[in-house]
Amino acid sequence: MKHQGHPRRTEELHIKGVLALGLALMMGRLVVLWPFCGLSSRLSAIAAEMGQLQNDIQGQQRALNYLLRSVRTLDPPMREARIRTAREQLESLERRQQALRAEHQALIVQAVIHGHRGD
Repeated sequence: MKHQGHPRRTEELHIKGVLALGLALMMGRLVVLWPFCGLSSRLSAIAAEMGQLQNDIQGQQRALNYLLRSVRTLDPPMREARIRTAREQLESLERRQQALRAEHQALIVQAVIHGHRGD
């Protein structure tokens, strides 16, 4: 839905909105801008999930390091199975993080294209 104001003013608002969204995202902050309400809420959800994922990845790395360095009392096959499981979980978390980064970038591109077209 296009704003029914002065055409030049409407175009300026779209340009300023896209620039503000890009600047807010680069600064690690997200602001809700009128043309991007749906995008901004998804970007905000992605940011929250990525923060949680980062914590989970760090915890999994600590657990793996503990298994690699400290646990000598476990019998070797059990130790290897736990190490393998920890590595698989860590890889899964990293794949999810990579998918979220890709979605994040795609949403930013979509916002810029949306603003550029003046939709």
